[in-house]
Amino acid sequence: GEMRHMLESLQAFVETGGSRLRAERIDVAVMTQTLVDTAADDGRDATFDGLETLEIMARPVSLRRALSNLIENALHYAGNVHVTVRRDGDMAEITFEDNGPGIPPERMDDVLQPFVRLDTARGRDTPGMGLGLPIVNRAIALENGVLQLRNREQGGLCVTVRLPCATS
Repeated sequence: GEMRHMLESLQAFVETGGSRLRAERIDVAVMTQTLVDTAADDGRDATFDGLETLEIMARPVSLRRALSNLIENALHYAGNVHVTVRRDGDMAEITFEDNGPGIPPERMDDVLQPFVRLDTARGRDTPGMGLGLPIVNRAIALENGVLQLRNREQGGLCVTVRLPCATS
């Protein structure tokens, strides 16, 4: 099972360079709420707040994988995630907040590099190859978006994804 998970992560990392795929109009609020609801239905501490609908132009498979990775990371490291979707001008903004350990400030850039795992936050016996956030970073960049990570003052991590909204 662990080997399958690692190979899927490696394949996703390689495939997120998939700029040949066409972007299509998708509802990022619905996609995000569905991912959060699925985690909550599995008994996990995941909550959603914000817009019920917000359309963007994106490649749905890689974006779904990126949003799912962010939710799973928060649930894995913190045991909880609160996701908010809002519109900020011509940008869709999705925030993922948790109450976990956060990321040491001096390692914030490192976690966006492939195959980097923070030993303080993750034991060697947990699955993964350090590709979760690099997959997210590539997928968001492919959509002309921005990924920002910051530690919350009250503890935990806040990850913000900003993507251009679809034009009418």
